[in-house]
This record gives sequence, structure tokens and C-alpha cells, in this order.
Amino acid sequence: MTRPIQVKRADVVAEVRELAAILGVSLTDAIHEAVKGKLLAEQAASMAEREAGRREADDILAKIRNAPRVGRPITDEDLYDEEGLPK
Repeated sequence: MTRPIQVKRADVVAEVRELAAILGVSLTDAIHEAVKGKLLAEQAASMAEREAGRREADDILAKIRNAPRVGRPITDEDLYDEEGLPK
């Protein structure tokens, strides 16, 4: 079992008590509901951020794939000499 959490800020204790009274639940349940709600919101925001990053990467890759091809592709012979050393 982990160590219990101690809340040392009086304003936080008062807010937890107020939330518990409004919800009609115990202090522990009020804290659980508040933390659970915030955690779900942060996870959703993080997921949305990752998804936006994926969409941006997909857009960049689509632009690269659709870019015109100019000239022939570079081969190993273009980059290295007969002994395998960079040109």
C-alpha cells in the first residue's frame, strides 16, 4: 500500500469539503471524482495533440509523395567510389 496523501493547504481542503457536500459523497470520493475528471480531460487533450501531430505528418508526407520527380534517383555509385569511399 502506498502512503496516504496529506493536504496541507487550507483552501484546497475547503474546496474538497465543498465539492463533497455538493456531490453528497465522502471526501475521498470527491477527490477521486475531481482527479478522475481532470485526468480524463488531460488524456483527451494529449490524444488530440498526438492526433494533430499525426495529421500534420501525414500532410507533409503527402506533399513529398506528390512532389514532381526531377532527374534520376541517386544510387550508391553516385555517392561512393570503387573502393566504397565517399566521393
